[in-house]
Amino acid sequence: MCGTCGNRGSSTDDPLLECVAQCDAKHHHMKCVELAYVPVSWLCKPCVDTPVFVIRHVMGKRIERRRTEYLVGWISHEAEPPTWQAVSDIPPGSRNLVNAYNTRLRIEAQQQQMNGGGGGNNAHKFVGKKVAKNFSHGAVYVGYVTEHYPAEMEEAASGMSEELFHVEYDDGDEEDLDHGEVSAAIALAAAGGI
Repeated sequence: MCGTCGNRGSSTDDPLLECVAQCDAKHHHMKCVELAYVPVSWLCKPCVDTPVFVIRHVMGKRIERRRTEYLVGWISHEAEPPTWQAVSDIPPGSRNLVNAYNTRLRIEAQQQQMNGGGGGNNAHKFVGKKVAKNFSHGAVYVGYVTEHYPAEMEEAASGMSEELFHVEYDDGDEEDLDHGEVSAAIALAAAGGI
């Protein structure tokens, strides 16, 4: 049913458009919202006015203070510059875009390693490996090692920082694991055929 006119019908020249924010009045006839074409992604006027933010595309990734952030552009906010968003701030309906971006990065890193390239924080043999972790509530989550943080001399102390591996799970969660933890997670994924 159209959220503007209330009619249920749809035709080839006036299809029902779906608001990508999945709002209460998520369908609208193309002519009711004064569009002459069917857009790929579309936000209804109430969602734009609220404003509701839905990611159009992911353009970059960085790790600041061991927190992963993504550079994203927003649907219906194209005039605004892209923003860096922490994983916890990525809207649930947009996590598939982040997962697709990470998959692309993982494939590129694996291709670089096969071609003898690599370097930086991605040179460790664990980067790109599939992991599985059994959490206390019984659920097993699958993910990949995406970054390696080598042990470093700490400026304020006389010791070394711990070597860590950044893991991003398929559900969008992430964490840093030490060498023993990541080794166990890789072994669990391999043993479980995951």
